[in-house]
Amino acid sequence: MTDLGILKEHNLVQSDAASVVDNSTNAYVFTTFADVLAGSLIASTLFPPFSAFQNLSPNSDGTHWALVKVFSTQSSLDSRYPSGSYVLLVHDISHSIQDVPFSLGPDGFPGPPHVNNYHQAQQIAAGADFSLLWSGFAGATNTDFAQLQIFDGGGGEVFASPDFAAAGALPGTVTNLVIPAGTLVENQTYQGLLTFFRFTTSNPNLYAGALSVAGFSSSTAFSLATFAAPVTPPPAVLGNPLLAAARGFQFAFSSVPNATYTVEESANLSAWRSLGAVTATEASTVFTDASPPTPGPRFYRVRSGN
Repeated sequence: MTDLGILKEHNLVQSDAASVVDNSTNAYVFTTFADVLAGSLIASTLFPPFSAFQNLSPNSDGTHWALVKVFSTQSSLDSRYPSGSYVLLVHDISHSIQDVPFSLGPDGFPGPPHVNNYHQAQQIAAGADFSLLWSGFAGATNTDFAQLQIFDGGGGEVFASPDFAAAGALPGTVTNLVIPAGTLVENQTYQGLLTFFRFTTSNPNLYAGALSVAGFSSSTAFSLATFAAPVTPPPAVLGNPLLAAARGFQFAFSSVPNATYTVEESANLSAWRSLGAVTATEASTVFTDASPPTPGPRFYRVRSGN
């Protein structure tokens, strides 16, 4: 057994820099869970106050047993699962049956998580560290917890801070976390989930080898996006000069496809004038200066960028 408990969850969505709103599909959720070693649990049953018992169901490998109920409003959640005393019956493979008591207090949802640098999170340089910033919730203490998770387009988890039951979990007073360089891939959109936890029960002694918790969580889902870091092409090498009477002076320069170059000319190698920008399509680019000739020398250079 690693951890078990009950949670009332408030799920929200942030889609711009300002507002955080209820998730329209699962605004409020009641969850009872038992995370265990594979095959170590035979059955688990919840006994809520004032209602009939309810059985937990295992996942495919038997490591996570859960009972999940979704509600559109907090009042409907509280009506079905009020504050009070809950009991989780745990029946393990040693045939030991134990009642684990939980106390779930009145409304204790942490304030909704809000990402402060939302706009910056939509343009992350994948090759550099990125610090996600958020607002802490009122009254947060070091006994509360925060967790950041990031999922790719297929729902796979690519980054997560430690879970509340794990060593190194973020205390609720933390308001930022660095996503290390290289965690995210260029030109991708990700789904972030920032969760605050506050417990009314947190006890490692109610069930041997497990942290038993009961309380509340608030989670905000939001997007993150990365861009490809600009590539600085090597210096252009000029060559193949040609004076064509009908077209003007032309030359070629080495280039990188899709890179942009600016061609400049000067009469004295001091004052330079732009002749325009060129986006290369091949490894060698031809440029023609069709401007009228002027007395004296004319020098050319090519630099990357606009």
